[in-house]
Amino acid sequence: MNFDRKKIKNDAKNFINSDEIYYNSNEKLNIIYNNFDFNGKNILSVLGSGDQAFNLINRGAKKVDLFDRNKMTIYFFYLRKWIIEYLNMYYYKKYLNSNFIKDLLKIVTPKSLDEEIALYFWRYLVRNNLFGDCEDAIFSRDFEGMKDNNIRNLSKIKGFIKQNEFLFRNIDITEDISIDEKYDYLILSNISEWLCYSDYDKIWKFTNNIFDLLDNDGIAICSTLWVDDCDGRVRDIFKRKFDICTLKKKSKFKYSGNYYPGYYLVKK
Repeated sequence: MNFDRKKIKNDAKNFINSDEIYYNSNEKLNIIYNNFDFNGKNILSVLGSGDQAFNLINRGAKKVDLFDRNKMTIYFFYLRKWIIEYLNMYYYKKYLNSNFIKDLLKIVTPKSLDEEIALYFWRYLVRNNLFGDCEDAIFSRDFEGMKDNNIRNLSKIKGFIKQNEFLFRNIDITEDISIDEKYDYLILSNISEWLCYSDYDKIWKFTNNIFDLLDNDGIAICSTLWVDDCDGRVRDIFKRKFDICTLKKKSKFKYSGNYYPGYYLVKK
């Protein structure tokens, strides 16, 4: 398979100094996703740790395309895919290290060009000792999130990844993008919370992108981690094109008060 090896080597060299990579999601995905029916749906999801995508697949999604502004996430996604596929584990409970990755790569058989690229990336990275000895310098772990979002029965995910390839777009969805495809659902994590600090032009770009990507009656799902609801400035623009529906309050921790796990936008 042909690909730009020089580019992949540069990615590997920049891996440890890239933007933070999430080992797992810190969102309460089950609490959020239990409100929706993803069975047979076409979905575009933020990639992040990969937890969103794997949970959607486990809930019967027909297709899950991926996007993230951090291109390193797709390399980590394939590492997680291999851990599921070859080791039958959703999370590798111990800390990752070069020796573990080397052993895993020995049993990987790539089935697509993108997977071949990811395999080349990880081989180059560990062969040249670019991973380092401290996983904490690369990944952000949330142990509560690992407990909440863990998937024990991996049969649906393993069946899906055996038969399907993944389309990844390295884009910032708050900037100008060009995607013709329409989706039933968009999974946007808490991207909208970051827009609290942005100007109206950026919020409008994000809003228009969501609108254009959704099919008729499509739904965009937004998580909240810092605030209880959609920010006022963001809400003012969202409501021009969407109905905004807040998810019911839930208890975040056993002895803490209730919180809003997120909200969703329904295309008008």
